[in-house]
Amino acid sequence: RGPGITRWLDRRARSLGLDERSHRAMLIESEEERRILSEQIAVPESWIGRYPVSFDLLHETAAARTKESSVFRVLSLGCAAGQEPFTAAACVLDAGIDSSRIEVLAIDRSRSAIEMGSNGDLPSMAVRGDLPEYMRTRLQPSGRRWKVDDELRRLVRFIEADIVSESLPVAPGSCNAVYC
Repeated sequence: RGPGITRWLDRRARSLGLDERSHRAMLIESEEERRILSEQIAVPESWIGRYPVSFDLLHETAAARTKESSVFRVLSLGCAAGQEPFTAAACVLDAGIDSSRIEVLAIDRSRSAIEMGSNGDLPSMAVRGDLPEYMRTRLQPSGRRWKVDDELRRLVRFIEADIVSESLPVAPGSCNAVYC
């Protein structure tokens, strides 16, 4: 256990009026307390357009399917606050897929990340360097944060789940692209 985690555990125990032993017992017994701890130690490291080559491939794949009538589905596992799924949605739109045929599923175990993404409210570090062309009109600065436009927000469905211990809400083989 590193010093950062130790400091957090000490602060958390004090805020609950518990000593270290009692708080440790609570962590063992309470799934909610473990969830709170995991959110404190997780590093939601993502940004718009991260790994541009993967989005180039997504764009190419989507452009080849513009004449089809089926849903174009993208799955983003460990989606943080939505940087990756929002980028994917904008990329697929830019490739020419009609918005009525796009479904982006964004899954993360962090409740706070899911809430931020669902609100289309991205952290300041969501943008690093130049935005991909297809994202330039989709994000607006909002104080020290970024706000995602309503069309992208409607295309992304956020789900709080632990991909390690829970089954995924999609059938195997039903996605055109999977990001993890």
